Formats: sequence, structure tokens, C-alpha cells
Amino acid sequence: MSNDELQKLAQEYNNMAEEGAAMWKDLEKYAVRMKEILKIIDEEKPGCYDEIGLLFGCKLDLDL
Repeated sequence: MSNDELQKLAQEYNNMAEEGAAMWKDLEKYAVRMKEILKIIDEEKPGCYDEIGLLFGCKLDLDL
């Protein structure tokens, strides 16, 4: 590989690192809000959803 090709790869890596850092900040906000939502639901209607399913990526489905 030429030096230019290697520099392009390095730039691609750096761009991805920047994008990843921005996505991580968003994910942290999402996680905080999702925990808040579950806490509110637990206070209002304890046991109305499957906690195990959430661990495996299921959507929040309420049994009201």
C-alpha cells in the first residue's frame, strides 16, 4: 500500500472514532431515560412487563 492509501485508512479510522464517540453520548442518554421509564412503570404497575425479555432485546410490552 502506498503512503496515501495508509493515510486514507487512518483518516477513515479517525472519522469512525469521532462518530462512535457521538453515538456513545446518545446511547448514554437513551439508557438513562429508559431506566427512568421503567422506574415510573414499576412504581405505577409493578410486575406488568417481562424483565427477562428486556435483557434479550425484546420490546417493552405491558400487561395492563
